[in-house]
Amino acid sequence: MAKVQEQSGYENTPEWRGYCKLMEERPKSFRGGGYPKIVTDVSVVDRFVRENHVKIGLIYHSPYNTFLVDLVEEKDGFLHTYDRLLGTVGEGAVLTVPIFEHQFVLIRQFRHSVQDFVWAFPRGFGEKDISPEENVAKELSEEIGARQVSKVQKIGTIAPDTGILGVYVDAYVCEVSNVELRKNHEGIEDVMLVSEEQLQRMIQEQKLVDGYTLAGFAMYQQKK
Repeated sequence: MAKVQEQSGYENTPEWRGYCKLMEERPKSFRGGGYPKIVTDVSVVDRFVRENHVKIGLIYHSPYNTFLVDLVEEKDGFLHTYDRLLGTVGEGAVLTVPIFEHQFVLIRQFRHSVQDFVWAFPRGFGEKDISPEENVAKELSEEIGARQVSKVQKIGTIAPDTGILGVYVDAYVCEVSNVELRKNHEGIEDVMLVSEEQLQRMIQEQKLVDGYTLAGFAMYQQKK
């Protein structure tokens, strides 16, 4: 990553200060290696902002997501912005593939981003100060009421949307001691146990379209 040059007024904006802090804290998210490459010379950023009336840097962050607008340069020198969404906690996001009495556990949940209900495996953002395995148990306790989680095994890693998401999600298969409907918790409306054949049929009939779940199921099939 290029050394940040601080030579203009834009260096004093909260967007740029937050961006520089994030570059120091999470260098892997700015490591580069190909095109387009991230521009970190603040004089170039300042000129681009003034000419195009845009904001660049750390635009917004919540406990879960951090929204960035990078200034990037193509191989031919063309400059443009590129939106990115990072997990506010940089690591530890998990997808669970829970099994109860030889059947998969799916939840039906209202997903705000698509404004629709979807069937999916439980999953969760990274959490500070807990391991991914602990996060698996936490999410399953919250979303399906699992009192015990056992035989936790990592089956792969997912890059869910490399067009905008700067996130890797680890997938874990596990067994749970029980299943409960946690209705209305984070939009959950139903829970269902399905066999492998039933899950395949749901995919074929387009009743299961969640990308995380499709990836997790494919990884499970390769590992079994």
